[in-house]
Amino acid sequence: MLKRKEKKSPRPKNGLSKKTVGELLKKHPKTLGVFDHHGVHFCAGCFITLFSPLKKAAAYHAVENFDVFLQDVRRALRGRVAGPNHH
Repeated sequence: MLKRKEKKSPRPKNGLSKKTVGELLKKHPKTLGVFDHHGVHFCAGCFITLFSPLKKAAAYHAVENFDVFLQDVRRALRGRVAGPNHH
C-alpha cells in the first residue's frame, strides 16, 4: 500500500510564524487586536506566550485555524486590521 504525501500549504520564507509574539507586539502594537480576536491572550504572570513563536503561541491557545490567524497578523502588519465582524 502506497502512502500519499500530504500537501502542505506553502509557507512564506520571511519567517513570520517563527517571530515571537513579544517581538511583534513591540514593533507592531496594532497586532494586539489580532491576538485578542483569535484568543491568544496574555495573563499578568505568564510570559510563555510573549516569548513563544506565533505557531507555538497559537497552539498553546488552541487557535482553530493557524493559516487564518497568520493571514490576519499579516493584514495587521500592512495596516489592515480586522474589525470585530471579521470572520
